[in-house]
Amino acid sequence: RDIVESRGYQDMMVRLDRNSTRGAMAADIGHEINNFLAVVLGNLELLPRSIAKGDEPGIKKKLDTMKSNVEKIARFADGLMVESPNEEVACVAASVNQIVENVIAFLRYQNRFDGVDWVVQLQPDLPAAELDDARVQQVLVNLLYNAAEAVGEIEGNQVITIATKAGE
Repeated sequence: RDIVESRGYQDMMVRLDRNSTRGAMAADIGHEINNFLAVVLGNLELLPRSIAKGDEPGIKKKLDTMKSNVEKIARFADGLMVESPNEEVACVAASVNQIVENVIAFLRYQNRFDGVDWVVQLQPDLPAAELDDARVQQVLVNLLYNAAEAVGEIEGNQVITIATKAGE
């Protein structure tokens, strides 16, 4: 009888562990999708300003950014269905400074960054880098969300500093 009860407890612990893992995975997936959606929503919020100004290049840039991020959401969702951990990374030559500027431009107006001062120090002659721009953007959004949460706990002056610098 003790063995049967012990086995029942072990089975229950395995089920609880699986459910906990599924919940953590769902939270991570939701967080990643929300990162992309934050950029889309930021552009949607800024779009009326560009329209009111008649800023056609600004409107096109915002629409392109939104389209790009919706495509990134689709790639991310496709990646969830890939069973191989050796998923190919889509590297292209890109400006790290431009990626940083784009992410900042659309995150800084979100409520979570209210009251935060931004210090941006981008190396002006930073060469293009071969990278997966969607993943770099995803990492930056995660870091900035975490930074906003961390500085939100600070009394007084809340500052997020972002800097780029060429490595060796």
